[in-house]
Amino acid sequence: MNSSNDDSTWSWNNFGESGFESGFVDAGADDDSASAQLAPPKNDGVLVLIDCSPSMMVPVENTRPKTEDDDSDDGDDDDLNEPESGYRLALRVAKYVIRDKMISSPSSVIGVCLYGTAETRNSAGYSGIYMLIDMDFPDVSMIEKLEDELAKDPSEPFAYGHWEPPAGTNNQFPFETALCACNERYQKVTRTRLGGKRIWLFTNNDNPNPTDLALRRMAQTRAEDLLQLNIAIELFAVEPPPVLARTPFDVHKFFLKIIAVDEDSDTGVPDFSAMSQFSEMRSYCRRRMHHKRAAAIVPWTLFDGVQVGVEIFNNIQREKKTPHVWLDAETNEPVQSHRSWICATTGAELQQSRIATEYRFGDRMVPIARDEIKAIKASFGEPSLTLMGFKPRSALAKHHNLRTAQFVYPHEKNISGSTRAFAALHDRMIAKDKIAICRLITQAGGEPRFVALLPQPEVRNPETRVMIQGPGMHLVTLPYADDIRDLAISGRDLPPPTAQQVNAAKAVVTSIDLEEFDTDAFADPAIQRHLTALESMALQRDDVGEVEDAVMPDEEAMADFAEEINGFAAAVYPPDYVPPTKAVPSRKRKATSSAAGPAAKRSKPAQPLDWLTLANQGKLGKATVATLRDYLNSEGIAIPARAKKADLISLVKVHLGVA
Repeated sequence: MNSSNDDSTWSWNNFGESGFESGFVDAGADDDSASAQLAPPKNDGVLVLIDCSPSMMVPVENTRPKTEDDDSDDGDDDDLNEPESGYRLALRVAKYVIRDKMISSPSSVIGVCLYGTAETRNSAGYSGIYMLIDMDFPDVSMIEKLEDELAKDPSEPFAYGHWEPPAGTNNQFPFETALCACNERYQKVTRTRLGGKRIWLFTNNDNPNPTDLALRRMAQTRAEDLLQLNIAIELFAVEPPPVLARTPFDVHKFFLKIIAVDEDSDTGVPDFSAMSQFSEMRSYCRRRMHHKRAAAIVPWTLFDGVQVGVEIFNNIQREKKTPHVWLDAETNEPVQSHRSWICATTGAELQQSRIATEYRFGDRMVPIARDEIKAIKASFGEPSLTLMGFKPRSALAKHHNLRTAQFVYPHEKNISGSTRAFAALHDRMIAKDKIAICRLITQAGGEPRFVALLPQPEVRNPETRVMIQGPGMHLVTLPYADDIRDLAISGRDLPPPTAQQVNAAKAVVTSIDLEEFDTDAFADPAIQRHLTALESMALQRDDVGEVEDAVMPDEEAMADFAEEINGFAAAVYPPDYVPPTKAVPSRKRKATSSAAGPAAKRSKPAQPLDWLTLANQGKLGKATVATLRDYLNSEGIAIPARAKKADLISLVKVHLGVA
């Protein structure tokens, strides 16, 4: 790319989301990430706003052929290429969102609002607004409510009726009223602090109120008011029935003026394609639920007095199971844990001022204060990225990658002009085939690391000019000399393979070729089983849904390559070779006999303690708490419920008459 390009090439919206989605995880959760105050609260609000016009109740035939990507990977029902109305499609997406939030973010707020209904159900009394699920924390009752709605016969008349215009008019339902109702519901949410507020709009009408300019202006004004309140409107365009779809869904007619514009993660352009399948909606929903979040925001110091603001993102981060919560056995309420340090000698609780820290140095333990540790960490400097110099791209070896690579992108907010400076440096590094070696500290008190910045050029489709790969720099964490190990690999003295063995291996590698392998097509089966089991228990269902393990090898497909596999085995192993079997260790203790050798030594029984002598010599503190309790119980002395070691020693002294 050219450094003189317009800044729009490097605008965030034109970059797309590829590589920055956290995949149902917090992108800043690594130990090396920035401090927590950089990220907004994870709790957010999602109000699903569904158009209930008659066209949304008409099933739409799916004309797109079913592919492997359409298969459900989360235990929900597949599309099965059956016609489905836009209304039912929106309900299924709402159910999917609620189920996800119950696991990943139970403190978020979810609601489902219907507009354009004959019945009215809302606290503000807006006509034609029916709150199917009021804004609240996600729970099982919400899923049960949506399941009841989905269980209704779609051929029956709509349960809540359709809004009718006043007599003598032919107007559509005023879209501005729906936005007013959404704003009113968000104003009522006071139980939790929300990091983001969103309205997910499901409709197949791309031009509401086309003949009433006053209503259109009021809707645009209301949308601007919502934006001022940090409430974003996000469009989920539903494919209209063929009998009504004279032209494709055109977002430019109305919605482009009021909605939050985001981009498709694969094409880098705004994605407003109408959808008719739940699998399409689910994939689009995942991209919407998880925003781009920086793991660190630091200044990049190029020279003295010259800095560029950059953001660092995690490309990949392992998804983990949700942690368990400790509950009170009687009230079933969450409990708070408290950790205390207890003196091993006296049994008394220690204050932080009386706790010292030490590190082992050889055969010695070196005491060091906590303040000294903080001072050592702070001596490395503030969070920053500092340029050390440039190296040829060939100098970066694959084994230099110490951890998962991250991605660096300019951040204009803190330092004005960062985008242009970053783009110019990015352009020259690509032209000269160079990488940048930098010193990185991601957070206060963090350890410094050497990193390599590998520039990634922008790639567009030559015909459509759609972005395929966005510009930026990959951040590769480099190892120190202490991190590099000299591996002692056994078998180096073995004879090299023969030509026949090499050819047999080539045949196996060539035949078993995964041409279209994509990691995005495989969900973690362990996590999916965990979530499915939690959902079944939460909904009080006996049948735990089956989760397909797509990670297991395809035995039927492998059978097609039996000739190549057997040929490789015959070339490598001798004819009489028998694969070793791993013996399963027995848990039963083997009986000992005199013929088998001497019996194991048995520990000597503990000698009874002379309590009076220990008390007179002041050595009762060497006895353990369990020993003290056993002695007092044997003497018939009552022990207080919360007695500590010092209290037990006092009781022993009183009992023995020792001052």
